Order: sequence, then structure tokens, then C-alpha cells
Amino acid sequence: MTIHQSTSLHKDQYSPEEKQVVIEEWLEQIFMDKLRKASIRAGRKGKPYILFRNIVEESEDAVKEEIATVIHKYVVTQIFTYGGFLPSSFQKQNVYTLDKFARVILKRNRNLLLQCLENLDTDI
Repeated sequence: MTIHQSTSLHKDQYSPEEKQVVIEEWLEQIFMDKLRKASIRAGRKGKPYILFRNIVEESEDAVKEEIATVIHKYVVTQIFTYGGFLPSSFQKQNVYTLDKFARVILKRNRNLLLQCLENLDTDI
């Protein structure tokens, strides 16, 4: 067996699915670390830390938006409407532990995860 053959065997040691699992676990750990730091910072300042803002629906006069914030040891997501002739109102609120939110956001939407990471990188 030559060196080249040995190297190619080592590269194919893991399936694409196994590689994906390793990458997702690594990404979750990095995200969790940043969330913990944001949680500590939010607790010290006494005000929530915004992870993302996502417009769910928009019309000429009104907006339906989802916002995720870190408050102490929890992440709160809220969907609310505002603008136009509609009074501002909350449609839905969810409260997650930091680790549960990390798992949910990884499975739910990569763009929101990237927005969270970008916001965490700029402020922490």
C-alpha cells in the first residue's frame, strides 16, 4: 500500500452523514458558548440581549415580526404585530433554556442561526 492509498483510505473513514453530525455538534458547542456569554452579559446589564429579528409577514401598513432575546438563563422568542391601524399585540411567546434553543435553532433555520452568531460576534 502506498502513501497515497493510505491517505485516501483515511479520508473516506467517515460517511457524509457522520461528518454532518460532527459539524452540527461542533457548531452547537460554539453557539452554546456564545449564548452563555450573552446570558451573563444580559444578567449583568439587567436588560435582554437581542439574538435576531425576523419579519414573518409584511403588508403596506403592518408587520408581523419574530424576535429572540436572551434574558438571564433563557431565550425568549416572541411573535408580534404592529403598525397601521392594528394595536401592537403578541401572537406567540416561547421560553427555552439555552441548550434547548441552540438545538431548536440548528434544526429550524440556518439563516436565523447565522444571524444569531453575527449578532453575538458583534456585541460580545
